[in-house]
Amino acid sequence: MGPNVFCISLAQVRLGDDVTFVTGRIGETGPDDEGKRGGETGAASEIGSRMRVERVSRPFSTEAPRRVLSLHRREPFDVIHVHAACCYSAAFLKRILGDVLLVSHVHGTTAGMLSSGGGRLEEDSGGYMNALRRERIQWGGSDAVVAVSRATSSEVIRDYGVPPERVDTAYNGVDSTLFGPTESRDESLKALTGFDRWDSPTALFVGQIGPRKGLEDLAEAARIVWEQHPEAVFLLAGGAAAYTGHAGRRYYDRLRRDLSSDNFVFLGPVPHTSLPQLYSAVDLLVFPTYYEGFPKAMLEAMACGKPVVSTNVGGIPELARDGSEGYLIQPGDPKGFGGLVCRMLDSPLGMAKMGRKARRRVATNFTWDETARKLQRIYDFAGELRK
Repeated sequence: MGPNVFCISLAQVRLGDDVTFVTGRIGETGPDDEGKRGGETGAASEIGSRMRVERVSRPFSTEAPRRVLSLHRREPFDVIHVHAACCYSAAFLKRILGDVLLVSHVHGTTAGMLSSGGGRLEEDSGGYMNALRRERIQWGGSDAVVAVSRATSSEVIRDYGVPPERVDTAYNGVDSTLFGPTESRDESLKALTGFDRWDSPTALFVGQIGPRKGLEDLAEAARIVWEQHPEAVFLLAGGAAAYTGHAGRRYYDRLRRDLSSDNFVFLGPVPHTSLPQLYSAVDLLVFPTYYEGFPKAMLEAMACGKPVVSTNVGGIPELARDGSEGYLIQPGDPKGFGGLVCRMLDSPLGMAKMGRKARRRVATNFTWDETARKLQRIYDFAGELRK
């Protein structure tokens, strides 16, 4: 979510807010750090004097609140806005800071992931319980909770007991200066991915490769597609899911060993700033996930004019409408999923029409400036609620 958080901060600066962006150090923030660095560098000219970036060492959950407290003593903040539950100790810090508003931004919940059936890794069961505890501490102690979709808002209220009046929805946006259709089937794309069979029908998955993403279902769906389109290729971009630790790495290695083939290709992690080129080169995005809040990959692919075949979970139907920007199906149905991919590939003109609708929908409804405006309204309401 690094690029998302950074883009939100930039949009807040454009609205006139002064933003201090506290994040991890380069090389310490996880497997997607290259993507975060690319987004930050590309936007550096927009930062100016109203935004500063503060990098802290691990463990982030303790070092970030210390830095925030130190900065606050020098120049008090009005709002502390925490993303996910990586800084749950901010709920305790709030007691020291007095009138500062604590706002938590929820990109997905552990409770929702576990109830979906897509988060089961026996080796990490203790990690999930710890995540639930951190989420309850942080979100329960916040003045306002911002969720990335209406479905996620419902989870926060239902599964974490946060009062409804303290929960609101602010959709993710997409960086329109980066994501859009490009002419990309060239040697640079081959160098990036090692793949050069762009004359074949290509379906792309982008995301962390973990149990909840439904990739074993995708492999089964691919076999159904190959019966009608034997030349079709499924590309998977992403690394092991960081949230599952060593168990996730073992899962990724097993999946890559068992499923890799000439027509089922693991590309590994792709830098964030290279994704528009990759999205533009394929025919459609496939997303067989069991659980999502409001998926960044779908926003990005749709902004690049690509239709989607996805499961109908979480905030996905709030983003892509079945039969309009793509097709949606219940999770755990690889036969049905494969049939929808075939339906796409059977109609190139229909697929292109859906892609144009997808691009228009994102450009009209999901911008970071609109996200920032909604956050300002949430801050104002949370302040009134505390009086």
